[in-house]
Amino acid sequence: MKEFFLSECARFENKNIVSSFVVISKQVKAKKTGEPYLALTLGDRCGQIEAKMWDNVEHSLDAFDQEDFVKIKALLNKYKNRFQLTIHKLRKLGESEIDFGDYLPKTSKDIDALWLTLAEFVGAPIMVVFLVLLFRMFLRRDLLEQAKHQMRAERRAQRHP
Repeated sequence: MKEFFLSECARFENKNIVSSFVVISKQVKAKKTGEPYLALTLGDRCGQIEAKMWDNVEHSLDAFDQEDFVKIKALLNKYKNRFQLTIHKLRKLGESEIDFGDYLPKTSKDIDALWLTLAEFVGAPIMVVFLVLLFRMFLRRDLLEQAKHQMRAERRAQRHP
């Protein structure tokens, strides 16, 4: 389980955090001195945040790629009125350390109520008939071709009444 989510930024402003994120984007840029630094966009189920790694970049350049999961130690602060992370340490997470639920958006709504609404919609008689026809059409090539032929004929009839 993650130790920190992006929804908690205000509570941890100007503090060091240790947490894991998915790497949404990774860019290697040059400082004014010509040395490389990492500019990252990191994310979790609550959103995204910009992150920079200024020091010891050479050790981390090839350690991970975009869409990998990483664990970082970083200072959380504001820059130009937006939260950002200044990374001190970074490592790629192993497969066994990843809980995808920490990175996928999560609803605050009642899941059982959502399933019931979906079931009622899909279970409506007209919807059931439509879905059955749709599945049959895509599973049977001949029905799909018949439907295409029928649509072409209807278009021709509309053009030449």
